[in-house]
Amino acid sequence: MELSSKFDAKSIESEIKAYVKSIDIERLIFESDKPEKIMFIEGPPTMNGIPHAGHLRGRVIKDLWYRFNTLQGKKIVFNGGWDTQ
Repeated sequence: MELSSKFDAKSIESEIKAYVKSIDIERLIFESDKPEKIMFIEGPPTMNGIPHAGHLRGRVIKDLWYRFNTLQGKKIVFNGGWDTQ
């Protein structure tokens, strides 16, 4: 990856996706020595008015939790918790 003065998000994203695909990161994570499996039941979308900072905070926390645990070698299985149980 080369550093340039022009920021091109699409180019960076495609380069990173190609790298991740080439090393098969999902297989590396799921075949690691920590095969712990965690079920995550996502709650229903909030329908209590106009979206606000609290909604964003909740989504960010869930995303960070998922990413952290995945990088720790755990297999996270998402389930929609409102109509798909």
